[in-house]
Amino acid sequence: MTASIEQWQKIAVSSRALSKDTILGDSDLFMKEFDIRRTRSPYFVDPGEVIGRTTKRAIGAQQVISPNALEKKLLIRKGDLVYIEARQKGMMIRMMGVAKQDGSQGEQIAVENTRSGKTIRGYVTGKGVIRVSR
Repeated sequence: MTASIEQWQKIAVSSRALSKDTILGDSDLFMKEFDIRRTRSPYFVDPGEVIGRTTKRAIGAQQVISPNALEKKLLIRKGDLVYIEARQKGMMIRMMGVAKQDGSQGEQIAVENTRSGKTIRGYVTGKGVIRVSR
């Protein structure tokens, strides 16, 4: 008697051919069940980890999307002048700051307030924008 062991998991797969430097969105991938014991490269099980990243190289249609083929798109670079936003009870305050580190969408980074000189931490919400309260 022989047996084979399989382990099935939904992983991220490209829905179409993707060229280099493509910023991935919802329509660029889908989740497909694979026997992960037969998958040789790393893979994503959460589509949220893929969306917003940029392809380093071309990826064929229906291919497993590997972390090695993607890079995070930097929305803020160290030294950039950025907006610091604080929202509370329907009010928004905006001030200027200088990024002390690189940041991608959703990442928390350190920024120096240009007025007070204090370093604060906030979440990257867009190109050149961080929010100090979520």
